[in-house]
Amino acid sequence: MKKILVLLLAAALCLSLAACAQSAAPAEAPTEAASEAPETEAAVETEAPAETEAPAEETAEAASDEAEAQTEMEYISPDGWVVRYDPQLVESVEGDGVSEFRCLDNPENKVSIRKIEGKQPEEVLYEICADWEADMEQIERSEGFFPGTEDKWAYWRVMAPQENGLSRTAIAGEFNGGVLLVENAITLTGDDEADERIVGALETVVDSLRFDRFDAQTMYSYYPGTYEAKQDGAVYKVVLNEDHSGLLQFQDEVAIIWSSIELIAEDGSFRYEYTIEGDSLLVNYDGNWLSFERAE
Repeated sequence: MKKILVLLLAAALCLSLAACAQSAAPAEAPTEAASEAPETEAAVETEAPAETEAPAEETAEAASDEAEAQTEMEYISPDGWVVRYDPQLVESVEGDGVSEFRCLDNPENKVSIRKIEGKQPEEVLYEICADWEADMEQIERSEGFFPGTEDKWAYWRVMAPQENGLSRTAIAGEFNGGVLLVENAITLTGDDEADERIVGALETVVDSLRFDRFDAQTMYSYYPGTYEAKQDGAVYKVVLNEDHSGLLQFQDEVAIIWSSIELIAEDGSFRYEYTIEGDSLLVNYDGNWLSFERAE
């Protein structure tokens, strides 16, 4: 049972390398970073507010939370993103434009983050996957929200665990004029307790990702709008919002999330292929292509 738990945790990290992703994706081996990290990290300290006659149980819990917070380090990137990590389990190393967060006991297990200029997200992921030395059918492709955001889009690649236990994930999204790439590489050791610690430590890094600045993405800036189709006096609508939310108004009104190629019900009840040609939005509705025209 414990082994199954560890494998589930490893899978959870692949998926958590962001929030809403339909199923994450892995990446190639990150560029080897320099051995010394600049002093860009600072300890995170928190002060628990004073409580009058707090019960002993609550006081002990608060003290534990405060101690945990004080062990975290914060890494602040000049590119405008921030993560936290546990220095007792992870070290940060920076070099060649890559920031790596390596497990101290198993440095081959790591999260790498870097900004790439002059390329598109899918171009970056294509180059990375080509270096993974895995069959293409072992690499899952998907899209979802970028880790640490609820309105920025990203492309995901996940490599299934190989015979040597290695799994990879890569997430790339348009970011402030370039591409932000988040990669992780995990090789399970076979020691359940050690593997749980590795997965948990790296999951903390990814889950803590936050941004000081994340400009509006422009790749699909012409997609948002309201599209209408009129038939027999009825008006049907597809609404695409800038934050990748939307509405599908056929017989009923259904909340959706839109990717580059699909309209997906928030409750997961349907996925419709679609495309946009000029001011026309075409939806593959149960095998029939319906045409909607931009209304606003």
